[in-house]
Order: sequence, then C-alpha cells, then structure tokens
Amino acid sequence: MRNMPTVLASLENNSNSQESFMSTALPSLGFAGIGLMGLPMCRRLLAAGYPLTVWNRSPDKCAALVAAGAR
Repeated sequence: MRNMPTVLASLENNSNSQESFMSTALPSLGFAGIGLMGLPMCRRLLAAGYPLTVWNRSPDKCAALVAAGAR
C-alpha cells in the first residue's frame, strides 16, 4: 500500500494500462447448436459486436444468424 502512488503513476504512463486493454478487439467466438437457447444467445453476442461463427446440425437454422452478420 505504501507504493500505491508509484503504481498509479506507472499505470498512467504504461501502454498496458486499462484504457489500452479496453480498446483491444473483441475475441472471435464460435457457437455450436442453434436451438431454443442457442439462437437468443447468438443474437445477443452479435448485438454486442462479437465476431461469431455458428454451426448447427441443420444448416437452415444458421441462416438468420448469418444474415445478421455471423459466419
């Protein structure tokens, strides 16, 4: 705790600060199974801006998500 001012000062001058961390790109996600639960989860991930790859045993269930931006 005694070194807190030093730690805070180094964070302000460090390129690895929280601000630069928060500005990094979102991770790409994959989702298998677009059923009753999977579809709304995927829609929320896409709405939040996540790059999303989807797969379902019945490919037609992925069509709405692909139209919304999923791969």
